[in-house]
Amino acid sequence: MTRLPAPGTSLSHFLRIAAVTVAVFWQTAMSPSSTHALPPPGGTINLVAQLPLPNPVIRNSDIWGWVDPNTSKEYAIVGKWPSVDSQVFIIDVSDPVNPSLTTTLSNVPAFDMKTWGTYLYLCDGNSTGTDSEIWNIADPANPVFAGSFPSCHNIFIDDQGLMYLSFNTLRIYDLKPDPTSPTFVWTDGISGGHDVAVVGPWLYDFHGYEGTFIYDITTPSMPSLMGTIAAGSGIVYHHSGWTSSDGKFLFINDELGSATTPDITVWNIANPAVPFKVAEYTDPDATVHNSFRVGNYLYSSFYVAGFRVFDIGNPVLFYLADEFDTSGFTGNGLYEGCWGVYPFAPSGNIYASDMQNGLLIFTFSPPVPTGISEKVPTPFVLDQNYPNPFNPTTTIPYTLTTASRVTLTVFSATGERVRAMVDEFRPAGTGFVTWNGTDDAGQPVASGAYFYRLRANGVSDTRQMILLK
Repeated sequence: MTRLPAPGTSLSHFLRIAAVTVAVFWQTAMSPSSTHALPPPGGTINLVAQLPLPNPVIRNSDIWGWVDPNTSKEYAIVGKWPSVDSQVFIIDVSDPVNPSLTTTLSNVPAFDMKTWGTYLYLCDGNSTGTDSEIWNIADPANPVFAGSFPSCHNIFIDDQGLMYLSFNTLRIYDLKPDPTSPTFVWTDGISGGHDVAVVGPWLYDFHGYEGTFIYDITTPSMPSLMGTIAAGSGIVYHHSGWTSSDGKFLFINDELGSATTPDITVWNIANPAVPFKVAEYTDPDATVHNSFRVGNYLYSSFYVAGFRVFDIGNPVLFYLADEFDTSGFTGNGLYEGCWGVYPFAPSGNIYASDMQNGLLIFTFSPPVPTGISEKVPTPFVLDQNYPNPFNPTTTIPYTLTTASRVTLTVFSATGERVRAMVDEFRPAGTGFVTWNGTDDAGQPVASGAYFYRLRANGVSDTRQMILLK
């Protein structure tokens, strides 16, 4: 195994952080920006293993993770693109120190990939045709071709089995009736597009040069446009992004950001009809690609710079917690180095795909609070519901650090049970529960204060929410 330079061991690591500007903007356009000093340590990235992949002439592309429901083994899925012989690698990472290549799919779309159940969905990055493919990976060593679907640039699949295809136009398909033959649901009809994120009932459409669109998709066949961050808005290309844990802030990546324009901008979307920018992050030597959030940390892949973790506990004053250079390339505007990152594995391990250096497996250790000598992991993080106050629907976000049985219950202000929302085994990672303001009998409840309690692995946490009619 070739071990890359560890973060924090060279002057260049600190110079890169010091060169980054986090500017804070208040709600009015006249509010000044400010540059912050180097923040306190925000956690540590550790390299666990690196696995070079065959055919180094072809660049590795995106990465996703999958857990075999029969064996509970974890897998990383990495593409190689572009090439006549584009490939997808399915890699057993259940022993993260010794990852092993399970199988290779050749001559398949390999630009982006997502999973649903035991199916793997692959696309080639194109805008027209039906070149995307579906493979049954119930036996990951012997995948079986299972079907096709329309071409697209990126795929997103939510917890409800809805598949979102970006470019050309945004399209929604339902996988539940038949995972091998996606059922068309809706399209926005707007040309272009790049990627989406779905968080609870909200769809964030990062539509390239057209801007970012925020939809309520409670009814997927009739999404309701709630707000728009217009084309431009200090963003060259609305590429991808994610929300804060409470859903009040949206992080937008600009893949075409230059040395002087922001790579990541942060928008207050508490009122999605009136979004406004509150912060930004600019690296003059690298460009962001993709970002995903787990808890209060944003995990990002940066061309040239590598894998980065941001502490977004305070989205207005978010900062770079740690970074790891996966490539060794330098220079803004180069599409080299780290393409993708996957932080949702039940083990807590993080997978990254580097175009030249293959699969890298990391862990990230948040800082230990002052006065505590040993980090004691908590089984989950329960976040504040949003919107709050609400009428009639609200979303309750949480993050499980390990797979476990979860119960989530709503109580009245007097402590009486109102609604049992969840009582089932759920995987590690970010999850969402939507409450529509009804009791166990399906009857609407009155306005007032309510409490929701999450229990997992013998630990519980409770928060308050307000229903206003």
